[in-house]
Amino acid sequence: MGTQGTGEVSSGACSLQEDGSLGPRRTRDEQALGFRNNAAYDRWWEGRKQWGALIIEVRAFTHTAIALLDDGRAELPEAGRQAARRLVHRTIAFPYALAAHLRSQDAGEVMGRFLAEPERSRVLASANRPNALLREHQLDLGRLLRAGHITDITWRALNERVHATVFGLDILSDEMEEPSARRPTTCPLLAMSRTTEINMLEALGEPQPEPLRPKDFILG
Repeated sequence: MGTQGTGEVSSGACSLQEDGSLGPRRTRDEQALGFRNNAAYDRWWEGRKQWGALIIEVRAFTHTAIALLDDGRAELPEAGRQAARRLVHRTIAFPYALAAHLRSQDAGEVMGRFLAEPERSRVLASANRPNALLREHQLDLGRLLRAGHITDITWRALNERVHATVFGLDILSDEMEEPSARRPTTCPLLAMSRTTEINMLEALGEPQPEPLRPKDFILG
């Protein structure tokens, strides 16, 4: 601790005036910390909003696929039903793939439960698995269109949903690099992915898993 010529007593990063008031150094430190905390929270909240928007989009894609392909009135109802199931299962894998991609983790096991061969091998071999899943979506829709299982209007409606998801992926890659890291204060991406899985399987009429529970007080 030392006394400066300005009537200020200094100790480390703090400064105290002789009259007991805080000096300008302490004020600057508090302002810098406040700005940093505000910026961190803004980044976290923006990432959380973008992830929520992405979940809404994949749910909308699921409901659209089921409504257009599996309504029991299609000329080839079984083909439509299988196509809807394939698209929805691939969409379930997408949030898990994206969460793992943002966190530099491997979600191959959970993704593999929703993909059939040879698609599973193609996707898991990709360096960007979320993008590979979206590419499989578009290839699948193209095959359905060429085979006459869907009309160009149905193809356009579903393809627009895929493009909306691609746009959301670009935003998330920028906004959630840090908010997606697996720490107690970050977004619970896996829990939200599980909730999406439950919702989509329910829409298909298939058995659903239990929601994820906190582990060591942390929701992953």
